[in-house]
Amino acid sequence: MEYAADLPVSKYGSGFPVVSQANWKDADFEYENNFYNLNNVYKSSLSMLKVIDLKGEKISGVTSPWVYMGMKFASFCWHVEDLYINSLNYNHKGSTKTWYIVPAKHKEDFDRFVREKFSKQIESKPDLLHRITLMIDPLELIASGIKVYKIRQTERSYVCTFSKVYHAGFSHGFNVGEAVNYVTPLSFPHMREACKSYEQCLGKKMAIFPLEWVTYENYINRELYTNILPAYQAIVPMWILYRCKASIAE
Repeated sequence: MEYAADLPVSKYGSGFPVVSQANWKDADFEYENNFYNLNNVYKSSLSMLKVIDLKGEKISGVTSPWVYMGMKFASFCWHVEDLYINSLNYNHKGSTKTWYIVPAKHKEDFDRFVREKFSKQIESKPDLLHRITLMIDPLELIASGIKVYKIRQTERSYVCTFSKVYHAGFSHGFNVGEAVNYVTPLSFPHMREACKSYEQCLGKKMAIFPLEWVTYENYINRELYTNILPAYQAIVPMWILYRCKASIAE
C-alpha cells in the first residue's frame, strides 16, 4: 500500500485557505484567519509557538502543516509526536481513517511491551521506539493489559492527540488529510521528558526544535502572556532551569 505522508504545505499547498491566496473567496465559509484552520493553530492564545510569528518564521510540520494522502489499507505505525507534544489532524475529503490510541498513562506499559518483544532489535537500534516502523496488533496490546481506544475519523472531522499518546492506524480508501503540532504551557514537562528519552537513544533521535530555544523566546517575549497566568508560570521555571544549565556549562 502507498501512503504519501509528511508533504509540507509550503511546497504542495494546504487544504485550508491562507491569507496569501488573494483569489480565495468563499461567501459561505471564509475561515482563512480561523484557529480551526491548521495554518493558524500556532497563533492561538495558549500556543507557546506564537513567538515564531514575530520572526516571520515557520517550522514545517509544527507551525506549518503537513498533508497526507492515503489509499485503502495505507497505514501509519505506532508513534508518539516529536517532543511528546500535541497534534491536530483533519480529514479533508475521502474515506474514513481508523485510529488506535494508547492513552498517556499507559505509555510506560507500551514502552515496556516493546522492549520485551523486540529486545534483540533494540540492542542494535536503541532508537527503535522513535523510528515509526512498528506495527503491533491492538489486540495483542490489549491482551497484555494495555488500554487501546479506537476512533473512526470521517470526512471533515478532526482528531486530536495529546502529550505522550501513542497512535497508529490505517485508511479505508483514498483520502486527503492534514496535520499540525501545537505546544501549550502544559507541554513543557513532557518536552523535557522527551529530551531525556532522546539522550538514552545515544543521540540517534534529535528534537524537532531545541527546548531551550523555545523557552528562551517565550521568556523574552513574555508580554504576550501577561493575561495568561498558567502560561507564565510554566515559562519562568523552565527559563530558570535553562539558565542554571547554561551557568554550569560555562
